[in-house]
Amino acid sequence: MSERVAGIPEIEIKLRLPSAGEGYRRLDLAGFTLRRPRALEQNTLYDDAGQSLRRRGDLVRIRRYAGQVLLTYKSRGGEQPGNVAGSRHKHRPELETAVADEAPLAAVLAAAGLFPVRRYEKYRSVYGREGDPGLALVDETPLGMFLELEGPPEWIDRTAAELGFGVGDYITRSYLSLHQEEMSKRGQVAADMTFEAYRERPDETRD
Repeated sequence: MSERVAGIPEIEIKLRLPSAGEGYRRLDLAGFTLRRPRALEQNTLYDDAGQSLRRRGDLVRIRRYAGQVLLTYKSRGGEQPGNVAGSRHKHRPELETAVADEAPLAAVLAAAGLFPVRRYEKYRSVYGREGDPGLALVDETPLGMFLELEGPPEWIDRTAAELGFGVGDYITRSYLSLHQEEMSKRGQVAADMTFEAYRERPDETRD
């Protein structure tokens, strides 16, 4: 996200919510305030014809969110322990910059041999708390509702516990990975994770 300085490792977890309203309620009770109102976030992943980036565990993405266009590169990460025994967090080095216009950026990527391969989207609301080093994000996705905590591992563990979650609730997989697993269970091809695509599958289960 643009709140982070480019090059700083992204450290985060996801927590599944029964509803977006429940996420808002827990954050309000814990003293979090809205930093960026709910807005649609649209993401397009780029790769070459041989899916080299995906095979290496790397990612190139164009994100459109809250009037911004962001170019992001993430390299393969891993899990990083926090202070809670058994705690693990998603940990990926990230470079990100804002651009004025998506079209010339996509043209540059195409000239470098990178083309759109997958789209995914969600509605995101960003929350923060005075003096806290991290952010809380309520994500409304086609898969269901999630709360993301982004920040130092110790802060993540402390805040998750404060919000009523345990280490066993932590999810470190990407939304696209969760989407692919869900589609595999249903014997379907994991295409784009968009609200439109899910509306075209009336048998999908939503949280």
